[in-house]
Amino acid sequence: MGHATFLCPADGVSQSSTVKLQAIADGDLDVTATLSDDRKQLVLHVVNPLTKAINTKVELNGTKSHSGSATLTQLAGEPDGTNSLTQPKRIIPANLKVNFNSHNFDYTFLASSYSILLFNLLN
Repeated sequence: MGHATFLCPADGVSQSSTVKLQAIADGDLDVTATLSDDRKQLVLHVVNPLTKAINTKVELNGTKSHSGSATLTQLAGEPDGTNSLTQPKRIIPANLKVNFNSHNFDYTFLASSYSILLFNLLN
């Protein structure tokens, strides 16, 4: 199982403070994390370059409260796959809701995929 840790600023950090986000992944996933200017949304970008799905433990550290769900936009397909005039929707983004109960949860990233997870943070 892979492991991805995302360190977010602690709740109560002033808006004028510099914020440092850290994204760490063990294994084959490429990850980045961004925080909205108003600090109400955390966005994780995850690339699985392998041709097999990767089950990963996701840890959201440093934020005390979240909505318990995330919006997932995911693009996945064969590495050499393309859309064409006859198959214009062969590879299209899927939009789903991911539910979780804590700051740590397991998620399986599809093979050959780019995933964007949007978390709404609560005050």
